[in-house]
Amino acid sequence: NFLSTLTEDVDFGILTKNYVLVSPNNDRRNFPYTLWDLRFWSDGIVYDGTSSYTGTGDRLCIYLAAEPISINDDNEYYLPDGTYTVAATKDDTTYEFQPGDITAGRWGYSHPTFPSGTWYIRMENDTVTGDACITGGTITVTRNGEEYDIAFDFTSDAGYKVTGSFKGILDLHVQ
Repeated sequence: NFLSTLTEDVDFGILTKNYVLVSPNNDRRNFPYTLWDLRFWSDGIVYDGTSSYTGTGDRLCIYLAAEPISINDDNEYYLPDGTYTVAATKDDTTYEFQPGDITAGRWGYSHPTFPSGTWYIRMENDTVTGDACITGGTITVTRNGEEYDIAFDFTSDAGYKVTGSFKGILDLHVQ
């Protein structure tokens, strides 16, 4: 049994668009990690900035924990270089994140617009035509100034590879 509707290997190429939520430590939050909600998509998809994705192409949603970062006056936040690994499916109320963890995909009420954990989503003419629940694999992050090169090497819960990359500047939104 698996949640994925895609039963094939997927190589989505290079994603170029993104929207990234980062939750640095502050007066009310002091964790031994920083949570990042990474949303990537291809040129054929449009995100309205609040609640919907339209178009044709590929989307990738990733929820990960990195080294702790504190809120700062310069409003500078960088996803640290390194390799991040998909951990077992987690219940956010009981699991203690460790820097380097990627949350595996699981079913959530807002799926597929804002899936829970890590998912690949294929769209055609504003409609989701397939998805892959990510339960294994890694991403490798390399940053040069403001530019990121992120390589994705995932496995779905159905046992298929989901690979590709992102190249560009992160569109950061601090929580």
